[in-house]
Amino acid sequence: MRLQCHGKCCSDQPAEFPAELRLIILQQAIYLFFRGPEFSMSLWQTVFHASILTIAIFSSPQSGIADDFRIGILGIDNYGSVAYTEFLNRPRDEGDFAGVQVVAAWPVVSPDYPDSEKLQEQWKQQLLNLHQNPKDPLDTVPPIEIVNSLDELLAKCDGVMIFSLDGR
Repeated sequence: MRLQCHGKCCSDQPAEFPAELRLIILQQAIYLFFRGPEFSMSLWQTVFHASILTIAIFSSPQSGIADDFRIGILGIDNYGSVAYTEFLNRPRDEGDFAGVQVVAAWPVVSPDYPDSEKLQEQWKQQLLNLHQNPKDPLDTVPPIEIVNSLDELLAKCDGVMIFSLDGR
């Protein structure tokens, strides 16, 4: 359960996204594309922030390897927050993202988007129930903690992913 450098951050070759992560980004792009053009900016903001997080994880120096990397989520009014949490909080984590866990979320509502509050409740329930009733009880993952402020979120995590549809 260690985040390890595989030489990708130190070589001339760019690091590649794992296939599972590319699939999540593609699913989110398709979802937002069919919802309408007003969502295209939030898609690129989401991809940008997820890319920055991935680059930060893989470009950490060898001496900075940690057993755990706690992630917080800012805004849960879109599916990306659930998809990334489901990927990162797998019960039997392994590979490049072993030890990376989403631990907390601050559910910010976008005032300019009327469905934001309804979507936020829908995704909040999915986040709280994620991996809570597995077939094997050993596969239970601690639920995501919902916090009430940005300061509280920052105190509980090492990095933050922004998934708010507003993005401001």
